[in-house]
Amino acid sequence: MSVLGWDYGTGNLVAARYKGENIEISSIRNNYILISPEDLMISEVSNTNLDYIEIYENDKLKNIAIIGRDAFIFSNVFGKKVLRTMKSGVVSNDDMASLDVITGICKKLVGDDEQEKDLCVFSMPAECADNP
Repeated sequence: MSVLGWDYGTGNLVAARYKGENIEISSIRNNYILISPEDLMISEVSNTNLDYIEIYENDKLKNIAIIGRDAFIFSNVFGKKVLRTMKSGVVSNDDMASLDVITGICKKLVGDDEQEKDLCVFSMPAECADNP
């Protein structure tokens, strides 16, 4: 069993895990833009280093979420506003895709191995600094 340290932040998601004697830290900006599959096909992004998540509804591709730093770059290309998965320390209800996107980002950071049993230690959000 390994130990996973996890921080869900409004700006970043960060995971830390012991790998032997070293600590491996992974992080990604906690933001995204949604692109319709009609505007950008999976075949166009699957062979790139682009960070993205496929969002399905009823087994049909509904959206492609470009995540992290790439979301900032592509927001200008597609003329879209960068969205955040969290707001005031909780999952944002501004966009129904937020929960799907944050789940996908988590899987990208720590994997999706149901056989591996990790002890997860996570941070609790403090009182919101910008909303007294």
